Amino acid sequence: MPWSPTVEDTRAFAVAQCRHDWILLLDDDECLNPDAVRYIDQELRAPRADIYVIPLRHYVLGVHDERAYYWPEAHPRLFRRHAVAFPAKVHAGIELKSDKVFRIPFETGACIHHLSHAGAHDWIEKTNRYTSRPERARDMDGGPDILAYAHARLEHWAAQSKAPEDPYVAAVAALRAVYDIVDRVKAWEQGRGIDGATLFAQACQALEAQYADQLQTLGRPHGGEGRTSPAPAPSEPPSAPASS
Repeated sequence: MPWSPTVEDTRAFAVAQCRHDWILLLDDDECLNPDAVRYIDQELRAPRADIYVIPLRHYVLGVHDERAYYWPEAHPRLFRRHAVAFPAKVHAGIELKSDKVFRIPFETGACIHHLSHAGAHDWIEKTNRYTSRPERARDMDGGPDILAYAHARLEHWAAQSKAPEDPYVAAVAALRAVYDIVDRVKAWEQGRGIDGATLFAQACQALEAQYADQLQTLGRPHGGEGRTSPAPAPSEPPSAPASS
């Protein structure tokens, strides 16, 4: 299918192509660990549920740290064909169509490794891409004070961490808050109803008018006339006499 800037469209398309009763959903930056492979193989011999929620280990800045805000976390990724649905809205999650849900215990060691964000650049690129989608899950109760909201999100994600004093744990908490803050600013920007490109055009028109009104009396010629010629390049020093 054509590349999509978010996972929702791609996931829905992929699942629609499946023909068997059970579906295991993995994004292209995810993989099962051996414990999960063995667990799923054994479980599907006599399934106890329609949907299985699997622990997910995120790697942010190339590292997974159980003290960071993102652990423990789990997502529905193994399911019968018609047991889930995929809303088009970004980060709206997977809609569960069955109440027969089983959460694979963290203690089993089974998990999905999510090797997504090698560095801050990857995080910021994805943040900009996802928050630019018109249809996305967002915090609608952020309030009018954007600075207060920014501080609150930093404090929130630090509080979700088990060792916020650790430099890595603090860094990924800050990145997570950045996503929320950028999303909030974009929502405010859209709410103004004024396009920044339009404002730029207006500013350029105003500057052009000022140039025409205030600078035409300088009488400076255009083009190359009247400009100071560049100094000539220094000549090469004379060659030293050849030694005998």
